[in-house]
Amino acid sequence: PLNVISGRAEMILSDPDRSPDRIAKHATAVKTESERISKIIQKLLHFSRRSPSQKSKHDLREVIHHSVELIQPLADKQQVELIANLPATPAEASFDFNQIQQVIMNLIDNAVAASLANQTVCICLHPQPIDGQWKVEIIDKGSGIEKNQLDVIFEPFFTTKEVGSGTGLGLSIVHGIIEEHSGSIDCQSDLEMGTTMAVRIPAGQDPAKKVST
Repeated sequence: PLNVISGRAEMILSDPDRSPDRIAKHATAVKTESERISKIIQKLLHFSRRSPSQKSKHDLREVIHHSVELIQPLADKQQVELIANLPATPAEASFDFNQIQQVIMNLIDNAVAASLANQTVCICLHPQPIDGQWKVEIIDKGSGIEKNQLDVIFEPFFTTKEVGSGTGLGLSIVHGIIEEHSGSIDCQSDLEMGTTMAVRIPAGQDPAKKVST
């Protein structure tokens, strides 16, 4: 982004024409890249000093439904259909609503970005806890991830997106949030076949208040 800003500023200074239309075009690019720098800095700060979780009892269906609503405009723009398969009964757990929403939104956003037009992204919440944990899966049929990259996708600054399209912090932040909730996240993927991200969150008792026996 800094290279773009510097280059556009140089073009404005050196352009003998300097017509309002050309200046406006360069200024728009400067504004867009400045906003992107701001977002990168916010992610860096969030990664380096994430605030402690504020856990309380919530229904996982609610956070998934809200996340899908927020991502829907992006999915519509990409012509990708979002499908939420949620159980009819509550899926209660103790978690930080905003942090888990960030997790779900990030995973849906990645799935949409990996998908082609007219493909679907499915967000599935299993109807019953498995081994004391709720399981949420975000499934796409997109470009997939190479096998040799699966072990490093949660490391900071690693990204499969094109240069300028991602910071490589999203999945590392997701991993940290899930760890803080005493849960787990894993990925299964095949090139050109799609990716399944599985998030597990402890059900029932607040993981921060374990009962000793």
